[in-house]
Amino acid sequence: MTTSAPEKHLIEDVQTDNDTLTVRLVDGRTISTPLAWYPRLLEASEEERDDWELIGGGIGVYWPQIDEDLSLAGMLRGVRAPAPRQDRYQQLAQQSAQDFFVQSIRSLKAQIQNYRDQLEQYAEQLPEGDLQARIQEMTASYYELEGSIDQAFQEKGNQNQGDETAESTRQYMAEFAEQWKGVETEMPDENVYDVSPGESGWGVERRGASRASGRFDTKEQAVQRGRELAKGQKGRLVIRKQDGTIQEERTYRKDPYPPPG
Repeated sequence: MTTSAPEKHLIEDVQTDNDTLTVRLVDGRTISTPLAWYPRLLEASEEERDDWELIGGGIGVYWPQIDEDLSLAGMLRGVRAPAPRQDRYQQLAQQSAQDFFVQSIRSLKAQIQNYRDQLEQYAEQLPEGDLQARIQEMTASYYELEGSIDQAFQEKGNQNQGDETAESTRQYMAEFAEQWKGVETEMPDENVYDVSPGESGWGVERRGASRASGRFDTKEQAVQRGRELAKGQKGRLVIRKQDGTIQEERTYRKDPYPPPG
């Protein structure tokens, strides 16, 4: 034979605040438990928490808007509700996305700082004039772009801000590429030597030359020879990666402002 729970062990009323779940029994007693024990209730709004109904005349409570139910017996034993599996996956996905956003912002800023430093070096090697002023204006634009990236980094929880910054960065880099084409044609003539991979090791080639200046077994040997040639000609050395993309550029210009004496 089965019997129902004594009437005094039935819930009569439910109250919640930001920290505590409190139930009042029909005999006047109250039971309070930390709201943190019940993740869905903790994340719910005040309206969702207030929308509750009794189960079985008071042996439990059900919150329909968040699909959460708790039994009086469980509360008396101090049983905590497990975090919903889907919520854990969402938290992991959100954290992964946030980590990726932070890393991408840092990488983008490092790249922009590197470009800015190269422009500053070009400007320092030129005498005062319109060309130097144009390069300095482009350098100043990089500082403004860094400021936008810093703001997006601080507001990394705002997806729209991140999207806007990424789009403005892409647009600026495209505009910069067009501007640099014009500036580059106005740069004083210089000897440019490329260190790049080939079928038989690494080569050093002077741009515009009909044949390579040398072939080497290792990249280190090619870089050393390229540096010697670029220094001797007061030119520029471009070092490429295995895939052909530029790894580093070095300029060996004559100092336009040599020390006196």
